[in-house]
Amino acid sequence: MFENEKIRVEVPKGALYDNIGFVWKSTPKPTGCYSELHQVHSKFVPLHLPYSLAIKCGGLPEELRDKALIITIDPTTGQKIAIGGEYSGGWVTVKTNVFGSFSVAVDKTPPVITPLSIKDNKTLTNNSQLQFKISDDLSGIKTYRGEIDGNWALFEFDAKSKTLSYTFDKARMTFGKTHLFRLVVTDNKENNTEYKAIIYK
Repeated sequence: MFENEKIRVEVPKGALYDNIGFVWKSTPKPTGCYSELHQVHSKFVPLHLPYSLAIKCGGLPEELRDKALIITIDPTTGQKIAIGGEYSGGWVTVKTNVFGSFSVAVDKTPPVITPLSIKDNKTLTNNSQLQFKISDDLSGIKTYRGEIDGNWALFEFDAKSKTLSYTFDKARMTFGKTHLFRLVVTDNKENNTEYKAIIYK
């Protein structure tokens, strides 16, 4: 257990493969973040089990507290990478199985839906499938739901290409007419994006 007024680290028995001389230090708050950047030991030390990491955050508006999460920052690109976590009582807490450098940020940005088989929200460019690329800039995709004429549509997700695909099925929809298509994608901080189209199939 390591604890001060800025950070709490609790590593359970059996999580470490060997004894360590634990190291912690903090540096100034990164741009766009709500805590200092905390170096929690070394990212090169592996863990067998996850540990609890809590970071005190300051100046976080009440309306953004449910969007808060712990992030790490790529030292080469400066990209923020989500670790996760939830806000409670001025702290953001997460279970993680990596050491490294961490700060608190917020995810207010909804996912992005890019149609691959519908042009101008109406014209099908693929007669057999609906396809979309979905992405999220920080916390990651949590759920997606596709509907055709208000009925749930079974989409398959390819994580490697981040592509959602639905194959048209005569057993589930009537062909030869216009249909209302709707897709809602939600990230892990409950930001969501909706895409609608009127298509003929």
